[in-house]
Amino acid sequence: MSAITINKGKPLKGTAPLHGDFLLSLHALLITSLTPQKITVDNISTSPAFRELCNLFIQAGVPLSLTDNSLKRDEGPLTWQDINDPIPVINEVVLFALGGFFSGQGKKVTFIIDTTHISIRVVNLFARQFQCSADSDIDKHSSGPITLSPSVLRNTNSNDYYEDYLLKTGLLYYHFAAGNAISHTWKMGGADYPERLLSSLDPAVVIQNLGKENLSEFEKRLARKSKKQEKPKQTISLPPSLNIPSFSLSLPNDVSLAAVYALAATLIPGSEIVLENIAFNATRTAFFNALRRMGAEIETLRKREKQGEVYGDLKVSYSELKGRKFDKESLKGMRDELPLLIIAGACASDETVIRDIDILRDHPQDMLKHMIISLKQANVEIGEVEDGLVIRGASEYDGQTYLSLGNPMLGFSWMTIGLFSHGQSLLEESECMTQRFPEATDYLVKSGNGTYC
Repeated sequence: MSAITINKGKPLKGTAPLHGDFLLSLHALLITSLTPQKITVDNISTSPAFRELCNLFIQAGVPLSLTDNSLKRDEGPLTWQDINDPIPVINEVVLFALGGFFSGQGKKVTFIIDTTHISIRVVNLFARQFQCSADSDIDKHSSGPITLSPSVLRNTNSNDYYEDYLLKTGLLYYHFAAGNAISHTWKMGGADYPERLLSSLDPAVVIQNLGKENLSEFEKRLARKSKKQEKPKQTISLPPSLNIPSFSLSLPNDVSLAAVYALAATLIPGSEIVLENIAFNATRTAFFNALRRMGAEIETLRKREKQGEVYGDLKVSYSELKGRKFDKESLKGMRDELPLLIIAGACASDETVIRDIDILRDHPQDMLKHMIISLKQANVEIGEVEDGLVIRGASEYDGQTYLSLGNPMLGFSWMTIGLFSHGQSLLEESECMTQRFPEATDYLVKSGNGTYC
């Protein structure tokens, strides 16, 4: 089943089917493997890729047991076995987290990196941070997998917001695993779940935000005179070894998948759905904030806090969207959801301008250009600028044929505009969606009276 047909959607009602966040499940797995204590993690990701990682850790000697919804770590010391088989990686955060985790323990592992999902620029960044040996010249690599073996952590810097987040992930897991006492400062940005969880479990892990309140009066005057505003920074201090107690944790649901449902419910008349157990971490809620700015009716039903994170439920109802302007500041923390925002602009009245989204060009097939060409074929009035695009939305479109390029979030973006459009749309290369989010794919296919073919 490599293609899906989709028609104009029926109203979405009730509670949307969600499961534990994939990346938060990864972080929980790694942190669980750093302690001899008994740990239970509920509401883990149902993604086959995450299950494969868990099985890899079990085979390597981590005393884990895995059920449909939970991950349990039995109490007792850990004796790592050698991992001889190459580890396939299709996610950038997974690459840096695992690279730091295994390198910090001095473990020799080999990654097979899928360059249809991870750009050569990011592969190069990883190779620099971990002084990798490679099976080929990375810069001359054109397609197919790349094999890398990380070794020693090196100080690596980037002025790019997302690259800095990846480097932080690799650095933190390296020192978590190595048991190094460090104090490191970087510009704030990107998800911060692992350090927040660890600081809630071990008081010796200290996070300090260095905003304007930490500046001297002289520094504040200089900042006011400067046209270029310096981003706030954050310092994390780690003890010589982590002291993580036994704990139980229930993960929030996948925020990217929740974003798909939120956009679909906003666009389909008569819809009203509830998204349960969503993390309200400021680094992951940018898409919901953007939808609200465009006029979406998104209501927070309840909030609760546990182990350093705020959770809650959202009710999303059908709304008529209006175009807005978005730039780097308003898009901070939004990466996977950027294609959804472009679709929101195509379905909104008035003009939507989205700047500073060059990151979509880092996809091996230039996702930004692909979306512009595909939307023009669907008669969307859209124009390309150097670092983004301008869209004049419309109230209806005809069905069209779309390609997911192996990216599930791009595939779901095409599904949402298919549910918004008249006539039938065809989504090709849909395996990436059915493999990672099978329940969500079924749910939206049924809404659009669609079929797998």
